Amino acid sequence: MVDAQVGLGESLVTGIDIGIGASRCRICFVTPAYIDPDRFWPRQELAALIMGRKCVIPVISGLRFEDVQQFSALLGDRKGLSTDTHGLDEIAQLIGDSITGDTPH
Repeated sequence: MVDAQVGLGESLVTGIDIGIGASRCRICFVTPAYIDPDRFWPRQELAALIMGRKCVIPVISGLRFEDVQQFSALLGDRKGLSTDTHGLDEIAQLIGDSITGDTPH
């Protein structure tokens, strides 16, 4: 998030919520820390990401897609990318192409 979008003294959570609501496609970067059962906020964030959106792209790092499926059936059902098989530059290119319609989803 660009610092200018949330002013000093304003709520970061509200700014993030507005940004999520305005997005065409959402990316969820999923790591072992993200799916840690002792953390409550990832499930809240994930609910906001998935709610009412067709395009949510999971990008996993340090996990298998089966791990994501166990954490969230809704997120695990989405076609995603893994840092085990793609570099970050390639992931960025693939996501950009998908969002702009240069390649099929």
